Amino acid sequence: MKSERLMYMPLTKSYAKDLYKLCSNPKVVKYMFCPLKKTIEECNEWIGELLSNWDEPNVFVAKYNNVIIGIGGIPCWDKDKGEYGLYYQISEEYWKMGFGVEIAKALIEYAFVKCHAQKIGTYVITENKSSIKILEKMGMNLSFTRIGEFEKDGNVYDEHNYTITKQEWSFKHK
Repeated sequence: MKSERLMYMPLTKSYAKDLYKLCSNPKVVKYMFCPLKKTIEECNEWIGELLSNWDEPNVFVAKYNNVIIGIGGIPCWDKDKGEYGLYYQISEEYWKMGFGVEIAKALIEYAFVKCHAQKIGTYVITENKSSIKILEKMGMNLSFTRIGEFEKDGNVYDEHNYTITKQEWSFKHK
């Protein structure tokens, strides 16, 4: 899978060293479910968990100029209903360069075309304004907000749920 500037490869444990840079940065993992990684081995274990948690992991690393700059995935939430999730993280040095939009768009297209998804959803912490902008650029709609649902490092956050259907995506991206 490719996008304008990025190449996507399926996630494997061989990328643990490269992803450690991303997963050991407190700013990058601030709103992620997984804790900060302190060693490459912890990152390797996390990759193993990601790959074993879903029948169809659909997790990719994103390469730019032959350097892994992020990770993203579209896990299947409910195969019978065609519902998939969306998530992505990008190394801090590549923030504000349009890669979030590029990764999100590629993953959404992949989900609708290759996985035959009917609906894609994601949760985003209400304070994560950058990700909210990306989701809105993708045409995703705010469905609901869960108050005090996400807790990390002693902090409690509210979460927005954003969704888009295949029909909405097709209409907005003709």
